[in-house]
Amino acid sequence: MKCVSYLTQSKEDIPYDLRTRMGIKIYGCDTCQLVCPKNKNVQKSEHNEFIPNDTKGYLDIVELFQMSNKNFKGKYGSMAGSWRGKKILKRNCLVALGNMKDERSLDFLKKVLADKEPMMRKYAAWAILNINKNIGGNIIKDVKNEMERLLKIFHI
Repeated sequence: MKCVSYLTQSKEDIPYDLRTRMGIKIYGCDTCQLVCPKNKNVQKSEHNEFIPNDTKGYLDIVELFQMSNKNFKGKYGSMAGSWRGKKILKRNCLVALGNMKDERSLDFLKKVLADKEPMMRKYAAWAILNINKNIGGNIIKDVKNEMERLLKIFHI
């Protein structure tokens, strides 16, 4: 399935070629609504009631990675995408950071390479390489070399 909204909600691994198509979307998409000919002349709403009270429509990525499930439910529980859970939103944040290609994200992403969740490590590695293949390659090689040293030390 190539629908970006579907990809942001799926628990399945997102194929590499579809990750770049997700852009910076963390949950949902609405591109269909934007390109629909029936919506061409529709005026954008200016009703503040549609802006979420708690988040103002923004997700703090660093905070998301640090918060407990309880805090997540408290802050983001009313958000449409919260039903999918913190883990999937975190994965989508990593894809978005990779697609932003902002090298200022590299320090944060390097920390995620040590996350206890294998999925987070995998998507952080992809994001690092997608931001800058040369710098990212060196970061990933350093982590790989350290892991190989540990395997040797523990005779695994």
